[in-house]
Amino acid sequence: MRVRFKNCKINRQQVCGYQQGNLIVINLMKGNILNTYIHEVLHYRHPDWSHKQVYRETAKRMRKLTCQQKLCLYRRMFCPRR
Repeated sequence: MRVRFKNCKINRQQVCGYQQGNLIVINLMKGNILNTYIHEVLHYRHPDWSHKQVYRETAKRMRKLTCQQKLCLYRRMFCPRR
């Protein structure tokens, strides 16, 4: 899975991010980056889930993450393995 970051509107809309195939695009100017990343990964892993299910699961996972786990996810986003 690849992650790209943009500092502007995405497709002329003020969205936090979107997922297309194995690409996740995150708008750095809007929203919580980690929350958006988890949300879009859930869309990728569970394409059959409703948006409401994805929002609920995102919130649940964000609450359960420790600071160390959040740091690990940030590193995974910004320093992907080659």
